[in-house]
Amino acid sequence: MILRKAFTLLELIVVISIIAIISISLMTTNDSLSLLTLRDQIIKDIRYTQSQALFDDKFDLRSAYWFKSFWHIEFSNDSYQVFSDQEPFNGQAEENEIALDSLTRQPLINKFDTNQHIDVNTSQWTNNIYFDQMGRPYFDINTTRYHPMHFLVRETFQLKVYNSQDNLCITIEPSGYIYNDICKF
Repeated sequence: MILRKAFTLLELIVVISIIAIISISLMTTNDSLSLLTLRDQIIKDIRYTQSQALFDDKFDLRSAYWFKSFWHIEFSNDSYQVFSDQEPFNGQAEENEIALDSLTRQPLINKFDTNQHIDVNTSQWTNNIYFDQMGRPYFDINTTRYHPMHFLVRETFQLKVYNSQDNLCITIEPSGYIYNDICKF
């Protein structure tokens, strides 16, 4: 009697099927994990922007538009940056106006992956969130000549970070409290 030390075709098919199922679930988890990481990074950077505003009071009697220099975070289609606009208040981040990452000392500009996006559930949204010296959030300050109190956030809003498979939300309260939450839109 000859004994063979080999796998049967059935055993090979079962093993390959199990490996395929595990690899598919890991790929899905990896996308969700990168989205979680992005959401947590955005929360960290929004809080960093808020803390910059708390410690760097921009009130200046010599400037009629002093409030345009509030620290803010500006989102675009594929990135965001943290800066404080200085006179002549052109709304564009110059090299000396961008905040530096506290760990790397590099400009605080972060890029999204190509399949990651951000959206918000308020009509006041203009891709910018400003913070005053008390940590309160504002919208759209840089495009106006009105007093900033007109643009103080008065209701809770959410930022949705999403990709093709999942979405996660960041909630910002009018008081300036920022936290991750279940998406309501």
